[in-house]
Amino acid sequence: MNKEARTIYLIRQVQLASRNALHERLQSVGLTASLYTAMSMLGRRGEVSSAALARKLEITPQSMNEVIAALEQKKLVSRDEAPDNRRVLLVKLTAAGRRQLDACDEMVDVLEGEILGCLSRKELAAMREVLLKILDNARTPAEADS
Repeated sequence: MNKEARTIYLIRQVQLASRNALHERLQSVGLTASLYTAMSMLGRRGEVSSAALARKLEITPQSMNEVIAALEQKKLVSRDEAPDNRRVLLVKLTAAGRRQLDACDEMVDVLEGEILGCLSRKELAAMREVLLKILDNARTPAEADS
């Protein structure tokens, strides 16, 4: 009985291979995939509470605090009180963090080119469309809102 590999297995294998490659690239600049992912989210969203970041990245608030502390120690992010609620700390990229994110984004562009270079532009666009459709379908209503 020769069964093909399950699609969900193949998706996971691609995710693992790309995450490992990303990890190797980011090590050269002293970052992890988790740190880069948090910086990338801040780069797109601007100021965000650590709780909102934790929810978006699907990690515990405690783990998010460790990520933010590591980024803060590297002077890549800063935390300031929210103007309307002093108990909430908003996290944002520093100027150095923005420069580091830009450099990392360039590395990731190269990595994506290497991994996805076997696809034509049309195939890549179709794949992105299908992945977004699957992701939308897989998310719960609460996740879709965040």
